[in-house]
Amino acid sequence: MYSEMRIQVVKMEKKKADDKIFQAAMEEFLEKGFTGARMQAIANKAGINKALLHYYFKSKDELYKAVFKKVFSEFFSSVIVHTDSSLGLEDYLKAFIGNYIDTVSTRKHMFKFLIWELENEGQNIAEILNSLSDSPAPVRNFPIFKKLEEAISIGQIRPVKTFHLMISIIGMCLYPFIAHNIVRSIWRDADLYSDTFREERKEEIFNLVWFGIQKEG
Repeated sequence: MYSEMRIQVVKMEKKKADDKIFQAAMEEFLEKGFTGARMQAIANKAGINKALLHYYFKSKDELYKAVFKKVFSEFFSSVIVHTDSSLGLEDYLKAFIGNYIDTVSTRKHMFKFLIWELENEGQNIAEILNSLSDSPAPVRNFPIFKKLEEAISIGQIRPVKTFHLMISIIGMCLYPFIAHNIVRSIWRDADLYSDTFREERKEEIFNLVWFGIQKEG
């Protein structure tokens, strides 16, 4: 009994340490980038010594990948897992687009990691996606792909290329927020993080997608 309690205590202590390290590392990476970040600074922010930090993470690269994985795993979970897969295609698309916009608009820190990932040829995101499925093409197992391909097979929508459609949906959801400063420099009165803009954006993207995939006639 004592040993079981001790194990639980150790697990709780490790989780607290992990949470402190992840938060400190995220702040350091966002402030200074991967190159400028220092393990000692992360240890100081987490309130632990550097030796303990290296016990958990052997190198800065390992820690960065762990933080990146945490950030984007939570993102993918919010968008994919939390969208009700029992919905029909029309309602599922509305929910998916809504979740995507709500998630990206409330996670500004994610954009820097995303930009760094683009410079890294997408290796970390590929690893995360591959970990979600044993399939050689894991995104094909996501509900939105399955629903679109099923709708095409039964003639519910026109035979669009789902790969291109998904790139378009993601791009339309993501761009205003990742390019916030550019958009604001062109439309200076645009409040991209307001509830009004988010709801309008959801509706406009859904309408473009839904009416764009309808069969002619």
